[in-house]
Amino acid sequence: ARSCIEMTGIETTNVTMFGNYVGVGADGITSLDTSQYSNYVIRNEAVYIDDNVASVNIGGTAAGQGNTIERNTSGSIFAQDSSDIEIYGNRLSYNGPSNAIQTSGITFRGVTDSVIGAENGQNILGLQRNSVRIDDSLVTNNPSLNIIIQDNLIGVDDDGVTAMENIEGIKVSGGSQEISILNNVIHNTSDALYIYDVSYPGIQVDGTAQKVSILGNSIYNSSSEGIRLGGGGNFDDTLDADEGPNGLLNSPGYTDIVETGGDTEVTFTADIPAGDYRIEFFENTVADPDYPGEGETFIGFANITSSGTGLEEFFTTLSGDGYTNIALTATERNVATDTGFGATSQFGDVGVPYVPTSDLSVSMDMANPEDVGVIGQAVNYTIGVTNNGPNAFDLSGLNQADLSQNFLFAVALPTQLSYDSVSGTDITCTNAGSGSGIGTLFANHQDYQIVVCAHNGAST
Repeated sequence: ARSCIEMTGIETTNVTMFGNYVGVGADGITSLDTSQYSNYVIRNEAVYIDDNVASVNIGGTAAGQGNTIERNTSGSIFAQDSSDIEIYGNRLSYNGPSNAIQTSGITFRGVTDSVIGAENGQNILGLQRNSVRIDDSLVTNNPSLNIIIQDNLIGVDDDGVTAMENIEGIKVSGGSQEISILNNVIHNTSDALYIYDVSYPGIQVDGTAQKVSILGNSIYNSSSEGIRLGGGGNFDDTLDADEGPNGLLNSPGYTDIVETGGDTEVTFTADIPAGDYRIEFFENTVADPDYPGEGETFIGFANITSSGTGLEEFFTTLSGDGYTNIALTATERNVATDTGFGATSQFGDVGVPYVPTSDLSVSMDMANPEDVGVIGQAVNYTIGVTNNGPNAFDLSGLNQADLSQNFLFAVALPTQLSYDSVSGTDITCTNAGSGSGIGTLFANHQDYQIVVCAHNGAST
């Protein structure tokens, strides 16, 4: 057999694996051998699942149901082209010498509708590269779909604090979709375990993976980004038009933080597609020197709606104060997934300030329409320029009644009408002549007379 425990074939269903020790002694603690090349080192995965296996429980939420699996150089649990796998309450580590590291703890390839961890069934994973890896099948190329990874301790022991050597906690790649990463602790370790001088993130999302939701986790001590989409770095772009894993969703960023009355008021900005989002806020014990923050401690969230028209400004109040090194993420919500959440961004910290704009509109109403058909009778128009806010608008620069300059508005009069005069406050108008000499702006009104008006009063 290639592994200690194998499950293969479509007829393999309803399998339960409780309370086993693999690679450790009967006490569940003592490694069978401390030598990297001992005969006790299992060269392949401890548990191997493949080819349409369904309904497998590895561990459970009750006392004694969890399995302890150590010293497997190709990983603790490998599952491929199978479904309905539940992995709860296990301790999975390599526990080898300091220069050795296991490929991955749990690997799903082409797996669907499965769960890794639960509130009362957290898995403990350490001394691994990719403690959890989600990817496409090596056989069928089918993607992994609808996987929940929650409440696990990755890179820390069962107290949630004591470090276990670990790099790159979770990796989601290939065409994986609807992957939910919820409420995990993900702690990476020092440079001692970095391979080939490569820096690793806490969570990596690459390939064409989409709708990977990353919510409520504690991610810290990574040598690279806390969350990395694709190649990472700052790819935030105007109107968020780029494409990639998780749509390369732009990160939000804070522009102002004010502590008041024991709470923290945060002003933040985001340039993200139209839709509903959950913005999560985190604090960090130390600032990330190389990347825009991580998410050591979750401190709150705000639900927002983006218009998708560019950079927008939002506000929220977080309970408590004294927060340090704040970072934040954006996650799509109200989307068509089982959890209702979609793609999550990388972490952001200091954001781009929002520069307010005003929305001006022009209305034109005929005051005496009953006189239109009377030759020689004056026809009066009321023209209004309205500032719809939210800010004051400086009109001082719109003071040239000339189409080639900065004017306030222009009116095209049909051939039956000619300009006579204007009345009103701080307004001046001129007849700019026929539309035929003005160019493409009035290409369909070349026999019309163009009247140009300017503001000549106060600035607002």
